[in-house]
Amino acid sequence: MQEKDEAKEEGREATTKRERQKEKCEN
Repeated sequence: MQEKDEAKEEGREATTKRERQKEKCEN
């Protein structure tokens, strides 16, 4: 169970990074 949570956190961080990059490209 703990591993799943860690993977979820990593995925969320990756998504946030991607969103930030997208914002940078759009601005």
